[in-house]
Formats: sequence, C-alpha cells, structure tokens
Amino acid sequence: MVGDIEFLETVCKRMQQVGLVASKSEFSVTMLGKTPSYLTSMKARKRRVPAKVVGFLQDRLRRDHIAGEKLISSLNAELQRLKFLQKHRLDLMDWIERQRLFEADRVPEHARRKIHIPFFAHRLLSVLGMAAPAPFDGGLAGDMPDDLIGCVSVCEQEPASMENDPVIIYSDHCATFTKDGITVDLQIYRLEHSVDWSLEVVNEAGTSTVWDDPFTSDDEAYAEFVRTVNEEGMGAFAEHAGDNDAVH
Repeated sequence: MVGDIEFLETVCKRMQQVGLVASKSEFSVTMLGKTPSYLTSMKARKRRVPAKVVGFLQDRLRRDHIAGEKLISSLNAELQRLKFLQKHRLDLMDWIERQRLFEADRVPEHARRKIHIPFFAHRLLSVLGMAAPAPFDGGLAGDMPDDLIGCVSVCEQEPASMENDPVIIYSDHCATFTKDGITVDLQIYRLEHSVDWSLEVVNEAGTSTVWDDPFTSDDEAYAEFVRTVNEEGMGAFAEHAGDNDAVH
C-alpha cells in the first residue's frame, strides 16, 4: 500500500485540501525531492514508489513541523510583546489624563464677582445693542422666562434694531450641575470674533457669579469651575445676603 503510487496521490490530495501544497508538481518537488512530473509519470508507468522516496516525504514533513512550531513560538512571543506594549499605552493614557486634570485643578484662581441676573443681562444686552429684558424673581433655569434662561435664550433673541448683531458661541461644557443639594447653571461663552472665553455660574436664586478675567479656552474656563467646586464647594455659588456685586 505505502509503495503504491495511489498512496502518494492520496497524500498529495490531502495536502492540497489544507493548503500545504498547491499542485502535484509542487508536491513532487518539495515533498518528494523529485522533478515536477514525477508523480504523473510514475502513475502512467505504473511504477512502485521506492522506500527512500517515502522516507524523504516523512523527513520533510517532520522538518516542516519543527519549523512551524518555532514560528508559532516566535509569533506567540511577539503577540505577548504587543499586548505588553498595549497595556502600557493604556496606562500612560490614563496617567496623562490624570495629570492633565490635576494641572487643571491648579489653575490660578481668577477674579470673580456675583451680580444679579437682570443687571448682568442688561449690561450684556447693552454691549450687543439689544433691548434689556424685564427683571424676574430668580428660580431654576427651567422656571425662568424664555428670554432669561441662562444666557443662551437671551443671546438668541431677535435683535431690537441692529441687522448684524454679534453672535455668541457657547462651549460644549455648558450644563446644569447639582451637588451637595445646590444646583447651578454653568455658562461658558465668547463672542464670535473673540478668542477670549467668559465664565458665569448662575445659582437657583438667580445670582450670577461672573469671572472678570477672560480665559484663553473653554477648557481653561471649565477647569476653573472644577477647581472652585473642589476647593470651595458648591457653597461658593450659593445665595448670601448682601453679596450681589460682591468682589471675591
């Protein structure tokens, strides 16, 4: 059986099925050490396969198996190395982010003061050339008149008389924050053609804490808000008697 040419053809067919060889000619050259037409000519002449040819086939399979094991070991080592590098990349990303937040918390405190919303809105609308809204009693942003919800709706009103009013750009950091039972509206914005960002925090009573110093970016303004909350607590924005227009 082993010496029959049909045996070698069966081996060749199985190797072709799994992709170890592409053709009979490749099988004859690489696995038997013969000419490309060896397998075909042996079948045509009905010759028996010499034992040394079968021995060559076995030796070649053994050597290829050893080479494959070495390759697998090498690839596994490379895989472990890549996983190790990926882990340290993630660690570095996390460390850099924590350092960035730490530095943001250390941003020098900017001057800020508290003013009542109607006064601030009047001042802002005067700059924009728009009519000032009527005062209101305060309350949460959701309870404010449409023209006094934060600064967003105020600034999006149709102008009273000007055709080309400045456009106010709002940061993605704008949001409502609640902590320690205190809710505030965070407003970070700038004029369309300005590079300086303004920071304002409005509490439930309608008192607005405004930072006098501008910020070079909305991220810097947000970092100042976070620093204030971390160091002074939300009480820094709470309503206190007689603190309207107070300089901090």
